[in-house]
Amino acid sequence: MSDIANELTNSLSRNGQGGMLAALTFQDGTLTTPSIAFTQETTLGFYRSAAGMITATKGLTVIGNLNATQGTIDCGTF
Repeated sequence: MSDIANELTNSLSRNGQGGMLAALTFQDGTLTTPSIAFTQETTLGFYRSAAGMITATKGLTVIGNLNATQGTIDCGTF
């Protein structure tokens, strides 16, 4: 039972109770499978495309990039 109690203590609350004690890390991801995505739109999200570069993607198209010195956003046509 102590192993179950230990795992419950180390679990992350789904409703925000308590805080994390370490950084939340993600896989690098890709254009087709971003590392931070959404359940209803899995091709919309963010991934690490190069060293120091975060890329935003939607529908398998790059829509923005961000690094330490600059950022770009493709606003498309409105």
